[in-house]
Amino acid sequence: MRVSENVEDDKQVKELKLILARYLPPDYHNSAKEKHNKLWHTPFYDNELKLKQMYVKLCKKLPSYGCKIYQVKEIQRGNLQRKQGRLLGISEEKIVLLDSKSKALIRSQPVSELRHWHLGNSPINCVELDFQSCKPWNLVCSSEDVLRSLSLALWEVLECDGI
Repeated sequence: MRVSENVEDDKQVKELKLILARYLPPDYHNSAKEKHNKLWHTPFYDNELKLKQMYVKLCKKLPSYGCKIYQVKEIQRGNLQRKQGRLLGISEEKIVLLDSKSKALIRSQPVSELRHWHLGNSPINCVELDFQSCKPWNLVCSSEDVLRSLSLALWEVLECDGI
């Protein structure tokens, strides 16, 4: 009796993984066992609607929710100019910079504080975002296509904001 219950639990976990794999980005497909245990011990585990609501709340709490994401490298000034892989997110309300590996929030600024941006045509496709309350963000795009779509997204955001 106990073995059949474990087999059914394993089937449910596998079905849940398949469902999550359809809706989550590839980085989140292989989640840790502790995440499954947290989900398993929620009072909503048997209620599909409550689980969906909990998932939507979780997604809305992500710093990049509602953003267009671009793969860039941040130029870090100092004795040596290093380039760190970053994800730049642009939405109508905010511009965020995330770590490319951990997806952790590094910086966030409201769009209303963006003074101007400068696109470079040098061999490296650089972008400088200048905000009112902080130092400029110096970024490098991987290609000219990414640079064009990034500038187009900035124009769209600023026109929506009425600036």
